Amino acid sequence: MTSKLTYPDYGLNGSGATNLLMDAQDAAQKLREAIGALRSMTPHGRDYQCYPAGSYSEARVEHAERCRRVEGVLTEIEALVLHASQQKGAY
Repeated sequence: MTSKLTYPDYGLNGSGATNLLMDAQDAAQKLREAIGALRSMTPHGRDYQCYPAGSYSEARVEHAERCRRVEGVLTEIEALVLHASQQKGAY
């Protein structure tokens, strides 16, 4: 994920803070649901017993990285939610 986010400027000619806040909150909720779905599909050793040694461990590492990537996107969206809520209060 990026270490720096470019935050939108809420002005008269752009999207309103309320709309962007609602969109970001909706996206954050859907990402939380996606993370829950990912966690429910954690690899199980029994599914790799016919594969070469180390396959199960490799699958777990891959799965953990996949989860981290989505969690990173959620972190960014939550930062956008916070920014939008602060901006909404400023207008």
